[in-house]
Amino acid sequence: MEDLVNKTLGQFQIRRELGRGGMAVVYEAYQPALQRTVALKVLPPSLSHDAAFVRRFQQEAIAAAGLRHTNIVTIYDVGSQGPFSFIVMEYLEGKSLADVIRAGGPLPLARASKILEQVAHALDYAHQRGFIHRDIKPGNVMVAADDHATLTDFGIARAMSGTHLTQTGTIIGTPEYMAPEQIRGSEVDHRVDIYALGIVAYEMLTGHVPFSGTTASVLYKQVNEPPPPLTGLVSQVPPHVIAALARALTKEPSQRFQTSSEFAAAFSGARPVAAPPPIPPTRPMDQAQAQPYTTPPQAVYAPTAPTVQQRPRGTPGWVVWLVGGIAAVLLVCAVALGVAFVAQNIAKPSPTAGASMTTPGVTVIHSTQVVVISATPDKRPIATTPPPPPPTRTQPPPPPPTPTTYQPRLTWTNIGQSVQERDLSVASIGNPSKIAVVVVGSIQGDQAGTRDLVNALIAHLERNPTLVPSGVAYYFMPSLNPDGNALNSRYNANGVDLNRNWDSQDWRSDPAVPEQPSGKAGAGGSRPLSEPESRALRDFIFTLQPQGTSLRLVVVHSSMRRTSGQVYPGGNDSIDLAQVYASTASYDVETSWAEYTTSGELVTWGTEQGYLSIDIVVPASQGPSSQVSGTGYTLLELTLRALEAVASYR
Repeated sequence: MEDLVNKTLGQFQIRRELGRGGMAVVYEAYQPALQRTVALKVLPPSLSHDAAFVRRFQQEAIAAAGLRHTNIVTIYDVGSQGPFSFIVMEYLEGKSLADVIRAGGPLPLARASKILEQVAHALDYAHQRGFIHRDIKPGNVMVAADDHATLTDFGIARAMSGTHLTQTGTIIGTPEYMAPEQIRGSEVDHRVDIYALGIVAYEMLTGHVPFSGTTASVLYKQVNEPPPPLTGLVSQVPPHVIAALARALTKEPSQRFQTSSEFAAAFSGARPVAAPPPIPPTRPMDQAQAQPYTTPPQAVYAPTAPTVQQRPRGTPGWVVWLVGGIAAVLLVCAVALGVAFVAQNIAKPSPTAGASMTTPGVTVIHSTQVVVISATPDKRPIATTPPPPPPTRTQPPPPPPTPTTYQPRLTWTNIGQSVQERDLSVASIGNPSKIAVVVVGSIQGDQAGTRDLVNALIAHLERNPTLVPSGVAYYFMPSLNPDGNALNSRYNANGVDLNRNWDSQDWRSDPAVPEQPSGKAGAGGSRPLSEPESRALRDFIFTLQPQGTSLRLVVVHSSMRRTSGQVYPGGNDSIDLAQVYASTASYDVETSWAEYTTSGELVTWGTEQGYLSIDIVVPASQGPSSQVSGTGYTLLELTLRALEAVASYR
């Protein structure tokens, strides 16, 4: 493609080339109108001549521009000029994950897990909105200096499918990262991205992909062979990593993890995972018949029905009958000889008696189906005498155990660390088969009363686990800001207000705060979710999304200025839940922030993610054991009743 450096494309002044792939070239460009640096992904003229592709490409880019996630590159615009079509994207500092691996080799497990979790959350966010990436690979993951990972190229692979590119038999994707169902040409869903993410995780740990070689051999291995075991490639690899990769890389989509975050949590050890169940044997492809990459996949992998041979015209019928009769006689003789041979070997065992009579290594070919008999002999002995009869039962069977009432057990989980490396811990109790309620306390620093209330809730439910409703789990985080508490400050150790650091639509780096109504520079952070505390909570919340579970987010504050409790909904969708909490706790509902302008709040982010989210403000004068005037309950009892109402809300 023509070199566009130092030329202008639309309103963009191209400065330098950033990278080049098989389908596009990425440039750094400057946009004078908005005085910003952007990344320009330019497609070659050969693709721009396909009107159907250009139309689909623009539609997919526009749709992908609606993805707003801290780990997905932001798409600003899409356009064309002359023979070139292009996407205007956020300019990202850093290197691609492919360059990171190429320069430094295998990544430490902790670093690989951190990057994997971020990409997994980005994928789950996109999958929930109907997007399948289809080309997950290290080259499409950008890694910043602080290991912040950003996924790029959403919508490109989908735009390329369905045009003349696939009609000629080309498979869209990168062979080393393609799922078996992609290669076969079967219908695909979001689980192809999970398989590819498993390949990326394998590569981060080993420094190379599990399958390499010619394109045809890689495609064959992806469909038919397991990846080489990690135990021979990585020293001291934990068992949970091996189990997680085995589940992600199974050939059958239904046996993989069903969300990317489940895989990331299992890979990091945050969630246990069993090895995948045995996969029924499949018909492997004959590698000698593997075709080049541009051959239609259906022609390589899809078994065809055997053809019926037609006898030539003019062949006498008696010849056909004679040949058929001879063949039948030979077949009967062969069967008789085979039966006699087996009987003789059972009556008189050979020196290798007890091994399977199947000849190892034999390949049986029928039509286009190839069945390989394992070269490992069956070691089960052949029984020569009948088994002894079971012993006579003299005692009646013991009665079945008396069922006991399920009692949930409270457990603690470390989900990350603060800037000053203090642990961020969450207490959980219950079963989230229907509802998960996340309670976050002490998000703004010096709020001892908030911490005391959340800790009192934890202690009370640990002593009285039957108070947890069926199908509900509570997750309590006493403090999101341990550094701020130690410093007697509302900010963390980086000077960032953690309640203003969330990836919501109104985020600003200089939000208004009570002591500075006009805004405090940097209080929202250098970017949304720039702080380890807010990222840790976000990542934990993303792991609490099993299918069919509804998540509710409750943020608890204390206030010196209030004498009665108040509830703030994170958005219009959460107003009803705020009213449920308020009516149970005798609080007031506030539908607007009266004291200062909102910017990037946790509850706003939660509502934008699809969670019902409310902010509870408790008077600082009230402790857990304080009697709340006019209710007849202590603050602890009132909060428990209100949380139960939150969990019961439908």
